[in-house]
Amino acid sequence: MADFTACPQSTLDGLDKELRIIRMGAAIRGFTSPKDCIAKALRAGFTVVDTCHHDFAEALRRELHRQRQEGERAKIVTVYDPPPIPLRDYDWHATFEDFDPERGWPIGRGATEFQAVLDLVHNMDAHDVAA
Repeated sequence: MADFTACPQSTLDGLDKELRIIRMGAAIRGFTSPKDCIAKALRAGFTVVDTCHHDFAEALRRELHRQRQEGERAKIVTVYDPPPIPLRDYDWHATFEDFDPERGWPIGRGATEFQAVLDLVHNMDAHDVAA
């Protein structure tokens, strides 16, 4: 058994974070729709607050990447398109590559690329869209 007593706290925090991302990824593995993704996370014991966390977005990004590699899912496209205003909260947009605005598919917006993807995840739950 490994002895972690000599590990710096930052290393242990990094391991905890990675394990949390892996657990979240395992919980949502193979989701087929936005609602299914959130439902799987909730059934696995994660809370709605957990789905708002940076780690959940990372787990989702990894699962979408895995599904895309296996030909199961369209990829998320992010675009840096800052509006001509001083507020930087909506500089990034995230959509699925097969985005169809006429079907009411969600768009993610954020100050960073990652926040836009996280916003897309949360907006997906509000729509009955098979991503």
